[in-house]
Amino acid sequence: DGLRWSLPVVAASASGASLAYDKEWIACDNWGTSPFRGRCYLAYTDEEERQLGVELTTDGGLAWRLGGTPRIPPEGSLRSVVGVLPAPRPDGSLVIAYVSDPDELAATRSGDGGVTFSPAVRVAEVHSTDLPGIRAEALPSVAVDRTGNLYATWHDCRFRKGCTVNDVVLAQSRDGVSWSTPTRVSPQLPGSDFNAFTPAIAADSSSPAGRGRLAITYYSLRSENCRFVPCGTVDARRVTSSSSGRTWSASERLTARSMQLGWMPDTSAGRMLGDYVSTSYAGGRAISVFALASPPVDGHFRQAIFASLAR
Repeated sequence: DGLRWSLPVVAASASGASLAYDKEWIACDNWGTSPFRGRCYLAYTDEEERQLGVELTTDGGLAWRLGGTPRIPPEGSLRSVVGVLPAPRPDGSLVIAYVSDPDELAATRSGDGGVTFSPAVRVAEVHSTDLPGIRAEALPSVAVDRTGNLYATWHDCRFRKGCTVNDVVLAQSRDGVSWSTPTRVSPQLPGSDFNAFTPAIAADSSSPAGRGRLAITYYSLRSENCRFVPCGTVDARRVTSSSSGRTWSASERLTARSMQLGWMPDTSAGRMLGDYVSTSYAGGRAISVFALASPPVDGHFRQAIFASLAR
């Protein structure tokens, strides 16, 4: 019920004391047409074994076992493989997308419930620019609609002159192997100083084929006329589509008050808001989940996770 919780169950255990697993993400196969319905997949970067890890459960998470090892491109460097996203499809296949070196979004596919994986394919090159004053990697997000179409989104600067500003972009695939050329999603806000970053996409499994409903939650950074550091304001925003991504709505602002960069803790890579963004459909309505920073109190930073329901 979301109020009472079981004790934690160990899905993967590391021997070292340093960071072993990074950017873990879980997804369950809920498709009625899938031979693996009920199987859940936990994917992550295994820093100790220098590979991508996949854990499987067939009993709702009570017990886990190691799945197959995704076959990353031979030219890829695991040191920079991040943002591992598992996406079960209605036919039972599993597609795992991730960002690989050098600046590439890749995907690998399993047709036997995560036991073995095919060689990875390139989804697209990733062209992103650093955001002034804030830490934000170009991490992917993936969704699947009721027909099995896949949608991958990330922030990218390819559509801006000189690649100086990031937009939300989208690539699509019918099978997880062949992918479309990325298209621009986020509408250009007034002025050219708005950076879009850290998008998260969801597909409504109840919407009809060809008119699939999609929603993307993302952050926007405005740093116009900055004369001091930290400088800039951040808002959470959402765009939606009722045409399977062919057209998109105007951007809806989700934050009642813009977040100041000075409200966020500093790191060696810039101010840290966090990568904790997701979008889900429940009852036919999109729900955006994101981190929101408030003004510090007595020198203590304040951030919390909030949810916003589509109108």
